[in-house]
Amino acid sequence: MYFGTLGLILHECGHKLSIFSIIKQTGALVLIYLSGIESFLKPFADKASSPNLHAVFNSPYSIKKSPQPLYLICKQLFNSYYSYNAKNADHSISYYLTARNTQPMLLVIWGLFGTAVGAGVINNPAAFITDYHTGAGYLGMVAMCVFTGLPLLLAGILGPTFRSKLPQATSIAAFAKWRFGAEFGILVTIVSLITMATTLATELQSLSNMYIQVLGLPFEKRSGPIICAGTIPLLYILMNGLSASMSSVQFQSLFAMLIFMLTLLYLGAVFRPGDMDVIPAYLDTTAKGQASFISLGSQLTSSAMFSDAMWQLVWSAQSDATIRISSSVACILASSVTFIFSIFSFLAGWLGLVTHSWDATSSTSNSGIAFFQALRMATPKNDPQFTPVGPAWLATLICMAGTALNASFVSAYQVGLVNTITSVVLVRGFCPSTHLARFILLAVNIPIIVASVALIDVAAWACCARLIATCFLAPTLMGMLESLDKIATGASAIFGVLSSLLCVFIYAWTKVTEKKELSSSAYDVFFHSKTVWQPHAIALIVSAVGMLLYALVDIGVRSMYGWTLPDAPKPEESPAEDKKPE
Repeated sequence: MYFGTLGLILHECGHKLSIFSIIKQTGALVLIYLSGIESFLKPFADKASSPNLHAVFNSPYSIKKSPQPLYLICKQLFNSYYSYNAKNADHSISYYLTARNTQPMLLVIWGLFGTAVGAGVINNPAAFITDYHTGAGYLGMVAMCVFTGLPLLLAGILGPTFRSKLPQATSIAAFAKWRFGAEFGILVTIVSLITMATTLATELQSLSNMYIQVLGLPFEKRSGPIICAGTIPLLYILMNGLSASMSSVQFQSLFAMLIFMLTLLYLGAVFRPGDMDVIPAYLDTTAKGQASFISLGSQLTSSAMFSDAMWQLVWSAQSDATIRISSSVACILASSVTFIFSIFSFLAGWLGLVTHSWDATSSTSNSGIAFFQALRMATPKNDPQFTPVGPAWLATLICMAGTALNASFVSAYQVGLVNTITSVVLVRGFCPSTHLARFILLAVNIPIIVASVALIDVAAWACCARLIATCFLAPTLMGMLESLDKIATGASAIFGVLSSLLCVFIYAWTKVTEKKELSSSAYDVFFHSKTVWQPHAIALIVSAVGMLLYALVDIGVRSMYGWTLPDAPKPEESPAEDKKPE
């Protein structure tokens, strides 16, 4: 359906085949992207484990029966919308990347929400909490809910400082360069790119995992959802950058929230756990659950801190008050949605609905769909319509909502990646055109989509990237303290980062010498450390202490030789000049 609709768009564009004429018409794909999941899933519906799914996909009320009228209506609406905005839009590179000072509070709220919550919220918290081997129990649930939304407050707390000191900047790397110099700015750019790329790839794989686990998508067809999820948002972003992404995010997020409210009402009506046994040990207070407050907290905070998907929204807000209020509301929304999926997954595990089986060579578990085990309590097991994921119609709607959130998340990170790369050259008066930004958008995101389709453990690489980003977290935050303006320099920041990385490597090596086995020790420190707190604590503490020690030595040397202390750059020394296109 997706490629057929895209072909129809190309056919209608005719001789006016240009990126603008194509993208202007693809607005109709937004609703079809949300509602057309049925048609996309039809080829494997018969193979799904749920007998209800076959009936849902073949219902006479199925949306797939009438895509043409829906397309024509949406096309006309989006034609009118974009034809109006095309005459009034600011097409500068700065506006394309950040929609600077133009976005109202509602759009910023949903934009921030979209950077924190994607399709992974449906199955990732469930697996993190209820898996027998790696689950973190109820403490992990609390940590997951808190730190999904809490990092968004960074935008409200630090955003006004960014806006006042760097009114023309576009990324966190621009701040790092302005505050600590070009060397540290380049390092932050690299860390931001790696962190965002791995996070984006993880989200794309989370979408395919949702289809596989919930709707029974054959594993060999897992590339379909990833390709669609990666390319369709790319189309409307190509036209107008961040503003197009934010315009779509509000509708996608509202659609998902309506589905979640319906799901919550359904659970409130039918979820009757009855007498519950003693909580299983693996869901109770555990070392992994306690460790998750440091490990998961530092990972999610570092991921948000070095993600221009969030920071570009700071410059897009109409005012400082807008970003402060928006970040608080988005924080509550993100934590609330995560809590809904987490608490019912936890209860499903407590009720014994999450199964685990293992032998000498492998293990299997349905912890990834623990939330749906709570849904299936509404259907008795002797009912012929009983399914492993609850009512088929509701499971389908939840997957549609997850797809909508995925589109919001993906579009935000796709623009954020371009923002980070473009900010490197957006210095010293050089202003690249929006065409260059569009080329970068394609050149960067297509390989990420390909890597997501390949059988690569992207989640493990994302874990490693976030641990490295944690080494940069404390020095970057300390650079925002005015009391350290003459103390914290670029050299001290780099020393803090390098010393923390060295200590993390030393810790990993000690694990090797203890276990005499590289694969289960050092590898876990870097790639599977969601419930291992030591490397994250080392990264945070050593980077801050190392930076301060270097600063003290620097002050002593300067005092000994009579050298003056360096001054922090002044706000007017902005690293970017916003220019209109030729």
